[in-house]
Amino acid sequence: MSVYALINSSRNRLYKQKKPTNHILFNFISNNFFQCQLMGIRRIIDEYPLQSENNKKDVYSLMSLFNDMKKNKDTARRELLFDFLQLPYDYNSEYKKEEQAMDFPDELIHYGKSSKAHVSEHLHKLFDLMAGVNSFNRSKNDVFSETVLESFRKYLNEITKKTKAIVDKELAHAATPKSRDLSVHHAKNDLKITFSDIKEIQKNVSRIAALLINLLTGNVQLSFLPLYGGDKFYSIEHQLFGNISKTELGKMWDEFQNEVKEWSNWNSLCFDSIIKQTG
Repeated sequence: MSVYALINSSRNRLYKQKKPTNHILFNFISNNFFQCQLMGIRRIIDEYPLQSENNKKDVYSLMSLFNDMKKNKDTARRELLFDFLQLPYDYNSEYKKEEQAMDFPDELIHYGKSSKAHVSEHLHKLFDLMAGVNSFNRSKNDVFSETVLESFRKYLNEITKKTKAIVDKELAHAATPKSRDLSVHHAKNDLKITFSDIKEIQKNVSRIAALLINLLTGNVQLSFLPLYGGDKFYSIEHQLFGNISKTELGKMWDEFQNEVKEWSNWNSLCFDSIIKQTG
């Protein structure tokens, strides 16, 4: 997303300066970026398992995770979660141990910003949120609140409603002629989406995913978003095609275009080749 943001900002700057841009190139980049983002978001909110007579497959998504949390809430009680993550339930006692350890430098290596007490306290607060309780009435037997889980599900459905409609009606391979008829459910303008829309959806989905990762793994400092570690701007000031002339680019274009044209020339040799390969 950061790479596209740079490209998009550059294009907008050129547009404001009334400088020419290559529409084929920018449209190619934009179309691929948006389709990739839309389908990725659509997959995250998928909640219906694929079923057949002899086989049932689940889907991996935030929605399916909420479904699993609801289904297994009685086996994911607060105390059991702390036992599973091997974290102290009483973080106040753990803080006292850490304070006492300050007098013993050799033990300081075990403590820090992500000390067990800190993680335990943070996890309790997250569980309070998901159980619909507060620190004054929390219990070892607290479970995930179905009301809270359903609120998250409804929120995800609401913020991704337009995304789902676009993918299901315009990109999905299972779309039917009826589902592609945008006038049935949506006006065409309702299915337009911008970079700002995508960014806002990604932000909110990421926050929910981060909450669940923190809650279910106890890792309160995990950053699951990919961050590029190399030189982000290496050679970025050079032209996209280097020193290749328009004439050379034209030849490359024509060669590939002629090759693609051949793909539509069905003949007996193609048929014979298929028969031989399939026996």
